[in-house]
Amino acid sequence: MKFLLTPELGRLARWLRAVGYDAEVLRGRIPDLLAKATEDGRIILTRHLALRDHRGTPIRLVRSDRFDAQLKELRRSCGIRVSTKQLFLRCLLCNVPVKRIAKEKVKGKVPPYVFKTQNDFSQCPSCQRLYWAATHWEHASQILKML
Repeated sequence: MKFLLTPELGRLARWLRAVGYDAEVLRGRIPDLLAKATEDGRIILTRHLALRDHRGTPIRLVRSDRFDAQLKELRRSCGIRVSTKQLFLRCLLCNVPVKRIAKEKVKGKVPPYVFKTQNDFSQCPSCQRLYWAATHWEHASQILKML
């Protein structure tokens, strides 16, 4: 399942990426949004009521303004699954699937304490951002368990 979100749902997009979903954010005019969603086979997620009347493109109105409630809405309306097992498989910035990288290759690129205490690293092939399981991972897991 792939999503195209309007800009006001940027935080939701990052959370969707964090749990493994392809979630792009697109700024622009409504016709551009509709064309991109159709071309890529994406579901549009928006809070804009003006989009609800367009036919032919799957559009879901997101009513809540809190990301945790938004994720709950998407579980009901789209059937998304939120699992801690799928955490951080996509870059939170680029939306590109991350790739495992050998620990030796991150030496000097991560803080010394992180290098000493972590063994598993991933990297975005697009922006080169590095990921590892740390406190943000635990925090995200706790939030997802409450959903």
